[in-house]
Amino acid sequence: MLKITVWLAGVLVCLLSVSGCEKAASLFGAKPAVVNTPAPIVFSSELQAPLGRYIYSDVAIVRNAQAPVMVSIAKGELSVDGGAFTSEPQQVESGQTLRIRVQSAEDFNVTTTAVLQVGSVLAEFKVRTQTEEFVIETERNLFDQLPNDKWAVFRSSLAVCV
Repeated sequence: MLKITVWLAGVLVCLLSVSGCEKAASLFGAKPAVVNTPAPIVFSSELQAPLGRYIYSDVAIVRNAQAPVMVSIAKGELSVDGGAFTSEPQQVESGQTLRIRVQSAEDFNVTTTAVLQVGSVLAEFKVRTQTEEFVIETERNLFDQLPNDKWAVFRSSLAVCV
């Protein structure tokens, strides 16, 4: 009977420490459990990115980490607090800033995804290169916006090429 009572008291101490009842748990000499899970991080995707260039994410802030956590990245590079970009894992704490850069593809309409891991939290930064149609339409709009005098100079330079 004494073994069952001691076992039940141990279970109660564990439940109290995990559930956040630190005062009640301290009566039994239990230490509160620390759950070190940072808050989720979300990066906006970059659509219509130019071909073959570095594309940079928004800045994200590490939040709710109770202790330092490891941060690593796949298919990209990471900057902590505005430092140099690197693909090496490192430690971060709550309040530090993170930024990702990804090399966009050399072909049209290709998505590259960098995966950031902060402790047990995963975040993705997706970069999709522009479509060929987008480039043609953008160039057409640029020519349409040329003033008449610039357009005449441009047309005369084309005539020399022919």
